[in-house]
Amino acid sequence: MNIEIRRAAPADSAGIAHVQVTSYRAAYARFFPSSYFEQMTEGEQTQDWRDLLGAPGADPVFVAVTTDNELVGYALGKVKPEEFEPWECELVALHVLPQYQRRGIGSKLFSRMVREMQALGKTVIFLWTIEANPVRVFYERLDGVLAGGKEYDIDDVTVTEVAYSWTDLDDLRAKLYLK
Repeated sequence: MNIEIRRAAPADSAGIAHVQVTSYRAAYARFFPSSYFEQMTEGEQTQDWRDLLGAPGADPVFVAVTTDNELVGYALGKVKPEEFEPWECELVALHVLPQYQRRGIGSKLFSRMVREMQALGKTVIFLWTIEANPVRVFYERLDGVLAGGKEYDIDDVTVTEVAYSWTDLDDLRAKLYLK
C-alpha cells in the first residue's frame, strides 16, 4: 500500500477529526470514562483542526493519505512544549485509523515529524502516552527513555501518563525507517 506523508492543510480538517475521534474511541476506551467520548464529536474537532491549521505560525501537522486520497493518520508536533523544558519539542499526537495500523504508517508519520523538528534546529524530542497503553512497547523498541510521569482526572477517573524522550534524532529516524 502506498501512503503519502504530507503537511496538513485546512482542507484536511474533517479527515483529521475523523481519524482523531475514531482512534481515540478505539485506543482509549478502557482508560477514559465514556463521558469523555460523548462530548467529542467530529464536527467540533473539525473546527478545532481548521482553527489550528489556519493559524499563523501553527505547530507542524502531517497526514498520511492513501492513493485513493483517504486520510488515514496524522501526527501533531509542538515546537515549544510548555512542560519538560529540557526537551525542545514534542510529538503531541500520533494516530492511525485502526484498520490501517501495523503497516508502518505511524513510523512514517513519526519519522516525518522528527525530520521537521530537526529542520527547525531541534535536537531532542519527547511524547506522553498513557502508562497502561500497550503502544509503549513501540516507543521502547525505539529506545525511548522514560523521562517522567503525570496524573490528571477526567470525570473522577485518574489517568496516568508517562513521557518518553530521545536525544539522538538521527538514530531515532534510522530506527523508524527500519520499522
